[in-house]
Amino acid sequence: GRLKDEQSKAVLEKSQSRIQAISILNRSLYEQKDISQVELSSYLKELSHDVINSVTDQSVEGQLNLEAMEIGVDQATSLGLIINELIVNTIKHSVVAPGFDLTIVRRENRLELSYVDHAKGFSLRRYEQSRSFGRRLIDLQSRQLKAKAEVVDSDQFEFKLVFSL
Repeated sequence: GRLKDEQSKAVLEKSQSRIQAISILNRSLYEQKDISQVELSSYLKELSHDVINSVTDQSVEGQLNLEAMEIGVDQATSLGLIINELIVNTIKHSVVAPGFDLTIVRRENRLELSYVDHAKGFSLRRYEQSRSFGRRLIDLQSRQLKAKAEVVDSDQFEFKLVFSL
């Protein structure tokens, strides 16, 4: 029936954006001389733009504060998949105009990421009980990075990630 078709469509769209995250990384590697490193800020700018455009026609207020740095391909892949999920969830769960702030800085040999969804009404308890594929993917990629991941208990979804470069 119709419900199953809508569910199938949603699953395909989310899968498509995950594949797109890796495709963008491959394209940026192809354009570089050193394929073991990725210029993170340009990769994430392109990724966020493409994810937004593939998921919605609405205007999305994405504030990117990205320090220029190069990181390894494996770390960039995991980070791209995490950010893809965060942006898709911001758009998917938004009641009003979706928006987010993404900040990435380098502190000594660590990368620190902060992602804040502009929507209000976030429930940490409901998030912790979620067993969605997207949630599991974020947890898996965080472990892959050997990162300290934290979701802040506030009225807005705020995700923090810290890992060694």
